[in-house]
Amino acid sequence: MRTYRRDGKLVVRFTRRDVAVMLLAWGAICLLFGHLFKRDLQDFLHQKAQGGRFEKPVVMWILRDSDHPVVRDIAWGRFKAGDPATDLLARHPSARSEVYGPYTRLCYFPKNSYDGLRVIVKDGCLVSAESNYVVYFDTLGSTDRQQLFAMIFAERSAEFAARNDDLMAVAGPAATVGPWNLPQQPGAKTDAIDP
Repeated sequence: MRTYRRDGKLVVRFTRRDVAVMLLAWGAICLLFGHLFKRDLQDFLHQKAQGGRFEKPVVMWILRDSDHPVVRDIAWGRFKAGDPATDLLARHPSARSEVYGPYTRLCYFPKNSYDGLRVIVKDGCLVSAESNYVVYFDTLGSTDRQQLFAMIFAERSAEFAARNDDLMAVAGPAATVGPWNLPQQPGAKTDAIDP
């Protein structure tokens, strides 16, 4: 770096080496602050990007540092739509899997999290991966999605009816009916709400 005066003004000239040293120092400072304040930076960028066109890239960038390895792998693009499900299951066994005809729903739940990753497999290939906050990929058509949800609803309804029947067999009608919808006698004094 050279400094001199020309026409009463201070002039500073940098050599290429000086510029390279300053850029390296600036990069080191940015890396240090990025490492120290990474979570704050991620939260700030996510708040600013919500609802905009940069929301998904920012969320994907945040999820690349996830604590859960399967979320990290899908966010990095190591597993994509059309990949065989056996590769995913070999690397990350699912916490729960549900089979509905040609569809299989794999569920992954990170520790200390209410949010889970759901991967849908059709005929042995990945077709959809989503969590509560982001859709990683989705090639499941609307008719396939309706068919899958109809199968899930039918199974859950059957489970609910079986559980309700078991409760009725053990405790009678009081097990499934609340006090607000018990039959009321005319003129009875009660605190229950009359339906």
